[in-house]
Amino acid sequence: MSDSHSAATASSPRRALVTGAAGFIGSHLAHALLQTGTTVIGLDRRDPARDQTAAANMAALHGLPGYMHITADLLTCAIDPLLIDADVIFHLAGIPGVRPSWGPQFSEYVNSNILATQRLMDAATRMHVPRLVVASSSSVYGPTNGGPSVEGDHPRPASPYAVTKLAEEQLCLAHASRADCPTSVIALRYFTVYGPRQRPDMFTHRALRAAMTGEPLRLYGDGHQRRDFTYIDDAVAATISAAGPPSTRASSTSAAEPMPPCST
Repeated sequence: MSDSHSAATASSPRRALVTGAAGFIGSHLAHALLQTGTTVIGLDRRDPARDQTAAANMAALHGLPGYMHITADLLTCAIDPLLIDADVIFHLAGIPGVRPSWGPQFSEYVNSNILATQRLMDAATRMHVPRLVVASSSSVYGPTNGGPSVEGDHPRPASPYAVTKLAEEQLCLAHASRADCPTSVIALRYFTVYGPRQRPDMFTHRALRAAMTGEPLRLYGDGHQRRDFTYIDDAVAATISAAGPPSTRASSTSAAEPMPPCST
């Protein structure tokens, strides 16, 4: 996939809530949805007026018709009004990063990745939102001993971050499995998404910067590990496609380039 706009137009929703809209993937997703005519409510706890990264991510959304931005925290804000007439929720809000999840910051991961998701799923159920797409991570697969990760693999999260992402997706799937829940769910396990506006701590950003400046590139492990990388436009196209009519009430799937994904 190379054109996230044309690839997803046919199945695009009419009205969507995008959580984490001031983030890397969320801002690209909101922009692509607007290009298809979808009305988008973007929610993020980061205030673009005070956060330079959020402001840079949202610059492309400024002034576009059909977009409304809400600066609020899912843990405390009133969610129900944001879901009136919503066809789908794209839940990308949360705290990323493996290394910072070890230590005292873990409680923040639990609050943002699990407890906030619980509030969102409760609201989706109350407001009868038909579909929720939740951003998970390939980190839930854990170590693979050099072989490819496949969707049937039993998850073996190997970091506190991965534990919270697995809990997040399983929480959403558990809600959707209830007979009285009107919301179907799909969890997308993204494989290292890269592209314009990516976080500077990501490997692709650091590798390109090292190549341009000649500075050393720090590698972890023995350097022989393999990993799949997914371009942002392809991740966005997959995310919008996932909002289409569900084949099952609750499912999880990998969101990666069309090649055998490896995560070690």
